[in-house]
This record gives sequence, C-alpha cells and structure tokens, in this order.
Amino acid sequence: MPDKIIEIVRQLSDMYEINEADVIPIVETTIRKSIILYFGRDTDVHYDGSEFEIYTYNGEAKPTQLNLNDASKKFITFLKRQLIDRFLIEKALTEYNAIKHIQGQGTLVDGYLLERMKGYCLIKLNDMPFKTKNILSYRYKIPRESLKFNEHYFFIVSKIKVVRISYKFELVVFLSRTSKKLPNLLLQKVIEEKTGVNIDCKCTERVAGKHSVIKTKTKIPREIILFVQENLNNEKIIIKR
Repeated sequence: MPDKIIEIVRQLSDMYEINEADVIPIVETTIRKSIILYFGRDTDVHYDGSEFEIYTYNGEAKPTQLNLNDASKKFITFLKRQLIDRFLIEKALTEYNAIKHIQGQGTLVDGYLLERMKGYCLIKLNDMPFKTKNILSYRYKIPRESLKFNEHYFFIVSKIKVVRISYKFELVVFLSRTSKKLPNLLLQKVIEEKTGVNIDCKCTERVAGKHSVIKTKTKIPREIILFVQENLNNEKIIIKR
C-alpha cells in the first residue's frame, strides 16, 4: 500500500474506531471507484497482504501500473474525501447492526425531553451504547400529553434507520408512546424492580390517553398501577384477571 494511503487509512481507522484489517475490502473498492471517477479509467485494485497493486486500463492491451505516491495532491485530497465518506458509512452501519435487534421487538427504553422541534420531540435516551438521534413524532405522542423537561418517560423503540444529513450519517431511533406494548412492558418492569418477580401480562386493548386493559393472573399493587398511569399521562390502567 502506498505510504500516503497507509497513513490516511490508519488515521481514519483510529478516528472512527474501525479495525484497519476489517476495512481492506472497503479501501480497495473506494480506490477503484475514485480512480474511475477522477481519471475515467477502468481499474483493478488488489491488496496482496502488504500493499495495494493498482492497474488502470485506457483502451490499451496492457494495463498500466499506478503508484499513488506519484499521484497529484488534488487526487489524494479527492481520494481522502471518498475514504472518509466510506468510513462514515461503515461506522454508521456497524452501530446500526449492533442495536437493530431492539426495533419492532417491543423494547422498552427511558429518557428525557431534550428539545421540541416542528413535528417531533428530540429525546435523550439513557443507556444507549452509541450517539443516536432519538425522535418522538407528535403522531406517536400520547394525545394531549405535553412532555416536560427533566421529567422521566418511557418509550417503545419502533424503528431504527441510518440517515444521511449533509456529509454526516446519523443513527436515528424512532420512538412511540402510543404502542400497545408500552403499558404492560412498563408494568412488568416496575414490578420486577420492586419485587424481583417477572410477571406474565398482556395489554389486550389500548386507547392511548384514555385507557389500557391488561390481562394478568398476578395481583398488582395499587401504587404500581398508579405509577404506570402517571407515566402514561394519567391514562387509566384496567387490570383484568
């Protein structure tokens, strides 16, 4: 691998916390695409374990070997921008793959109101392993509920997406306060925390902001029901046994 590219790849690997060996295929592909875009020449790029062998084709029978140490500063700058873009994508996808299992599975998360935006609220979630943008759309907020700053709320993770904004990639977590799963999961969590018992219960009906019907064979202490109701904007919790 040419010294200039070695240094760039090492810097980016350190910056984005990605193992250098893991990104060799990405670097190969990015070098090839960058040469095609910049010079208009078809290219083969192969890493042999110690360096990249680069051959370009320009309508000639024999390919021409290219040494990037001899490339212009403009091309190296262009290639670095392309590599940064690919490293950003790889980091975002790695983080997405690490937490994608929590979407759509009825995962309960908790956090605080960070900022009110047009059409949605930005939420600060506790215990997320990566920096994420957490969105609670007004559509999935409990009707007539006004979230307050510095108050603790619970949410269901409905979807996670990798979104490109300008030159950055963000991991966006979409949240819900209207999910049918929220009342019974919250009830289970509170009971387990207070008693150490994991109960079986199911929300069979919910009209968010009005009432939820939860079926369980376990007797639920009234103070726990009141806690769940309070966190759900005083939505009535009806326990059926």
